[in-house]
Amino acid sequence: MAKMAPTCVASQREVPRMDLWCYTTDPRVRWEYCNISKCPPRAPKNAPGLVKGYPLNSSSANIWWERIPPIRDKEKLLGYRIRYNPLGSHSYKEMNVTSNVTEAVINRLPSTTRYQIKVNGFNKVGHGPTSKVLELKTLTAGKFLSK
Repeated sequence: MAKMAPTCVASQREVPRMDLWCYTTDPRVRWEYCNISKCPPRAPKNAPGLVKGYPLNSSSANIWWERIPPIRDKEKLLGYRIRYNPLGSHSYKEMNVTSNVTEAVINRLPSTTRYQIKVNGFNKVGHGPTSKVLELKTLTAGKFLSK
């Protein structure tokens, strides 16, 4: 009989409890429990798509993004983190929204200032990758967006 590499199988017929087990290459031992650990929980692996936005007035901006597609991992998406800072600054401010929200208004921004804005998803394990950077500029004080 040719030797085969161990193959993992899950069955309730030959094994009294539901566990992973492997056929062995030893002819005296037909099977044994596999030494395979469960996959560790992980942060979201995708970034939100297509972040867009516009200034509402001199101190607010409206942004929205495409939601992260559902994942098969056990770790449920809890929400999104929006990070923003004036262009050239390394000091970020951030705000969080729940996972069913894909739009936010950022308030209390200085007027006539260019911002870079990024969005990423998070779960109880951590934060996923950030979106592409959105750049926008708040309006001059006293000006409002007209349609």
